[in-house]
Amino acid sequence: MSTEPVMAPDGEAMPGRIHLQLKWRQTWADKEEDFVAQADGYRGNVGRIYRGNYHIERWHWSFQASGDGIDREAQHNGGVTTTAREAAMCVEEIWFRFFPDRPSAPSRNAYAEATDPS
Repeated sequence: MSTEPVMAPDGEAMPGRIHLQLKWRQTWADKEEDFVAQADGYRGNVGRIYRGNYHIERWHWSFQASGDGIDREAQHNGGVTTTAREAAMCVEEIWFRFFPDRPSAPSRNAYAEATDPS
């Protein structure tokens, strides 16, 4: 695995403007540009982002959570963006729409480490 940060094609030009709150971790050790989100107190993945297979310059996102309090028919569950942070934000916006008072992850995580070396 590379020790260099994983960067979107545009170099993640807006890292300071998008603050991620969920715990993001690398999905598989052999796929550097594939992450899942987890939330405290929720079993399973909240969502997933990955650099596309066919559109390698784009990041795909999907909201994967289900269960009580989540109406999967009430929102768009997936899409494509130009940066990894934008894709992660799409997942987080849906999660916090359903659970605005749910605690967020205060510590840095795999996605944050990979995209922001500071």
